[in-house]
Amino acid sequence: MAFSTVIKRIVMLPTNTKGHAEGNPEKPARLRQIKMNTRLTEDILRLLGQTVDCRATLSALCRVSKTFLRVFQPALYRRICLEHYSSPTIASISRLPKDSHLKFTEDFHIGQRTSSVGGDRYEPDHEAEVEALNLSLQKMINLRSFTYVVCGALGIIRAY
Repeated sequence: MAFSTVIKRIVMLPTNTKGHAEGNPEKPARLRQIKMNTRLTEDILRLLGQTVDCRATLSALCRVSKTFLRVFQPALYRRICLEHYSSPTIASISRLPKDSHLKFTEDFHIGQRTSSVGGDRYEPDHEAEVEALNLSLQKMINLRSFTYVVCGALGIIRAY
């Protein structure tokens, strides 16, 4: 069963009324919202969100409503992976507010640094990069794992 079908079945339920065309004076068939404990519904949606691995799907779900944003945003930002990053990217992350989506990050992976941004080459400022990384990590209050790939004369070294 498709994920969207599961969501529709949780949030909406068809009624058993017949339409006017069959001679029934009742209202035509329509969808009605389940009058369920909102907390229970959010818990079910949150569990479903944990099974979705596609970031595009999670991002789309976050744009459905404020409730869906509240439920699916933690799953969307649970893992941040910067496979080929630049120092300006780390600086941008460090400037995010303390109460941003970084508070949901549990796994943070930083891959190899690139030496260009949008085709423009730059010289990385290592001290500024370390400071920006430190500020970013402080905002990730639920961080459980951190991987930092360093490239040097000895090859690739993984720091955890």
